[in-house]
Amino acid sequence: MYRVYRTAHQDLVDFNLAFIGQDFPPIKHDMFDTSYMQGLFEYGYEAASHGSVWRKSPPGESEVTR
Repeated sequence: MYRVYRTAHQDLVDFNLAFIGQDFPPIKHDMFDTSYMQGLFEYGYEAASHGSVWRKSPPGESEVTR
């Protein structure tokens, strides 16, 4: 992901990434836990509702301006 980010910047290509942020509580869960999956869906839905889904840089990387 970081290599793709840097290559996109070097090649002047737009970079967009959606990910689960640290503000989503880390909860121990079983595989295919429907309540956990519902929480993830709601997290993504809220982010999309507020227009804050896409990031221009990966986590921990400073956004590089062109």
